[in-house]
Amino acid sequence: MTNSTTIKIDPTSLRIPVQGTGELTAEVTSGPSDYEINWVSSNSDIAKPYGRQLKCSVIGRAEGTATITAIVRGAGAYAESVVTVHVA
Repeated sequence: MTNSTTIKIDPTSLRIPVQGTGELTAEVTSGPSDYEINWVSSNSDIAKPYGRQLKCSVIGRAEGTATITAIVRGAGAYAESVVTVHVA
């Protein structure tokens, strides 16, 4: 039997100013109830995630674009949000 886990993230894109913050929310839509979610950035010099489980704050650090990924640890499931950081 296959144990399939899926996750979604909202919003799938976010625009925040440099030194500003935005919020992301993940939802595990199928799979085990005892999961752990890790949040990572494709470029933490631009956008840095501070997440715990289903909620994540993103801080804009420099102008540019980064992808924030919510990963269900050990399941291989992930969802992404593209974060654009702009000069206010």
